[in-house]
Amino acid sequence: MMIVKESSVNYAPVSNVMVLPSRVRARLEPLVKPFGECAWYDDIDGAVAAASDADLIWLTFRAHDNHDLDRVLAAGTRLRWVHTTMTGVDFLDLKALARRGVMLTNGAGIPAEPIAEHVIMCMLAANRGLSELVLAQSRQAWIKPNSEPRELAGCQALVIGYGHLGRAIAAKARALGVEVVGVRRTQSSEPGVVAGDEWRGSLATADFVVLCVPLTDQTRHLIAATELAAMKPGAWLINVGRGGLVDEDALVESLHAGAIGGAAIDVVEHEPLPPDHPLWTAPRLLITPHVSWVSNRTDERAVELFTRRLRQFVDDPATMPVVDAALGY
Repeated sequence: MMIVKESSVNYAPVSNVMVLPSRVRARLEPLVKPFGECAWYDDIDGAVAAASDADLIWLTFRAHDNHDLDRVLAAGTRLRWVHTTMTGVDFLDLKALARRGVMLTNGAGIPAEPIAEHVIMCMLAANRGLSELVLAQSRQAWIKPNSEPRELAGCQALVIGYGHLGRAIAAKARALGVEVVGVRRTQSSEPGVVAGDEWRGSLATADFVVLCVPLTDQTRHLIAATELAAMKPGAWLINVGRGGLVDEDALVESLHAGAIGGAAIDVVEHEPLPPDHPLWTAPRLLITPHVSWVSNRTDERAVELFTRRLRQFVDDPATMPVVDAALGY
């Protein structure tokens, strides 16, 4: 379908078939009409049915929908671009997409603000003993906390993964007086930022170890028994990246032994977490069901990002920040 360029639009006429989520149709449709023909889906079956004619598709499915995602991507034989709202893309077969010559973009930056707020909430909850107080309330017990509440000012946070999310976390933490050590894969001249394995030296001094890196072959079980043993006594581990970044058996053992102060995890290796999993009963552990990214502004940010990427796709695909299949992000 050829769309005639309207006078108010500065982009060349295009003939793309776009498969897009109905959930954001009201926001998105007026913005994408000049760029091609739209097919809207409500569920997996709708996406599969529309994918056969698609040049591009915006996926909103979560990581545990792997089998259904395979159906969508297999049906999209003429796909040139796949966009996902998710930041982590470990649930997709990146190498298969690369072999097909399909570009992949992710939602990097969309959830940075809500996840950063979630991390600060976890830090405050850890330092103020909030979980102990909430449990006491459920028993209608007026208690004195087991440990003295601490202020965040003067604490140190080791933020492993210093991209959009890591920087958002650092900004909010620093505003509360927290010293931040950011960790990048590559060298940086930025103060307070380390690269490579230099972060291991900060495990002994950090009050909070925050994980916000993607899950790749190199980062799987990044935090295991050795790293947990090296952490400062009383320190908390906060994971808002992927469950596979942490050796969960080692974490459970460390918590039961009292080797670290506690942990707050928004992600687990296999979601949803089974009811009989030992993480549920581990002491000093806050578990949230992969909700740190949720916000009243998520759809607004997602639409803005997709529209920006669509303009790049039409004007100059080489400018698109595509996922590197080899790196995994």
